[in-house]
Amino acid sequence: MFVIEILRYGRTDLGQHLFGAYNDLGKAINDAREHNWYRGGKYPKIIVNEFEVNEEMPFEHKSYIIDLEVKNESRG
Repeated sequence: MFVIEILRYGRTDLGQHLFGAYNDLGKAINDAREHNWYRGGKYPKIIVNEFEVNEEMPFEHKSYIIDLEVKNESRG
């Protein structure tokens, strides 16, 4: 399971917001990339919180940041 947070202007001090929970990291990244594009590039980085589900406690948790690629398409 991937819990995705978005970083305003790629900085934690400017705000990070819960974006969604996914079971497919590729879909999560694509959705976050589309959101960043829609919001004019305000959210160029995401934090991925990765959890192992259906495991005994304590479960493993990994957290890492991914830079989103900016789409070169014009909005219109």
